[in-house]
Amino acid sequence: MKVGIIGCGRIAFEAHIPAYKKYNVEVVGVCDLIEDRAKKAAEELGISFYCMDARELAEYSEVELIDIATPPYGRRDLLKTLYKSNKPMLIQKPLSYDLDEAKEICKEIKNNKIIAAVNHNARWAPVSVKIKELLQEKELGEIYQIHHINRFNENLKSWYTDVNNYIFLDHGLHYFDLIRLFSDKTPIQVSAISRNVPGQLAKCELLYTVNFKFDNLLVVSLYFNNLVPAPYAFDCQWFIDGTKASIKATLDSISIQRFSGEDVPMTKVEGDWVPEGFLGAYEALVHAIKTKKIPPHSPEDHLETLKMAIAAAKSASSGGKWVDIN
Repeated sequence: MKVGIIGCGRIAFEAHIPAYKKYNVEVVGVCDLIEDRAKKAAEELGISFYCMDARELAEYSEVELIDIATPPYGRRDLLKTLYKSNKPMLIQKPLSYDLDEAKEICKEIKNNKIIAAVNHNARWAPVSVKIKELLQEKELGEIYQIHHINRFNENLKSWYTDVNNYIFLDHGLHYFDLIRLFSDKTPIQVSAISRNVPGQLAKCELLYTVNFKFDNLLVVSLYFNNLVPAPYAFDCQWFIDGTKASIKATLDSISIQRFSGEDVPMTKVEGDWVPEGFLGAYEALVHAIKTKKIPPHSPEDHLETLKMAIAAAKSASSGGKWVDIN
């Protein structure tokens, strides 16, 4: 389907546009409030249509699907201007930093009969897809523990690091969503702790420890240091343990250790989170449209992940008390 992009900021240039260009998805128009950015995106894509009015982009006859790559601020008002176009939408996550507003957005999307999905692109990162395949094939047996470690650096002054609880509600949302994907369950309670580091540039907390409680014996823990000083120390690891075997995975590799002793050594997985994950979110929406099914990353499904993040932020603000997820 021919795509129109609204929002030509960092994420559009680093992920959306590269994904569409690499896989020959036809982008026919772009829009941004800042004309120079819209023009730059159009030049990058080799197209002529760009504008500064979202309604103009939505009404452009060539656009069949709208990719919304704007920040969550003002998201509800932006969407209201687009419903009349009756075109499918792929919306950057989260719908809102406020759960009640996100719920209202979901209602409005449904009432306007818009086919929409939220861009939970980490689900389609190649390693995530491989992990999910192994879990569906019962290679690990019954899962009893998931452990995630992330080491990165977003210690900078920006609109997103100025957001209170950004590490839960935005960046960390990817990993909370993957917990749901891998476990096929939504946790019932969460306990979280987050911290600032003296002298950091970002206003938001950059460290967290999160524990999720499920209605079975599954144990889930996540650790995030978002203040790692150098790229060579960045890391992203998953450890998933089952009654038959365990998985260790990074952003680009995976290994299986079996109790039988038949281990699979760490092997490279082809592709990367960017751009393959972003292409996957687009393709899953297109497939849902063509088959007239609900997208797996529907706004309603997104709410279940957002509830986890909101509850984690609430727990962190109370010093780690267990908080119900509802």
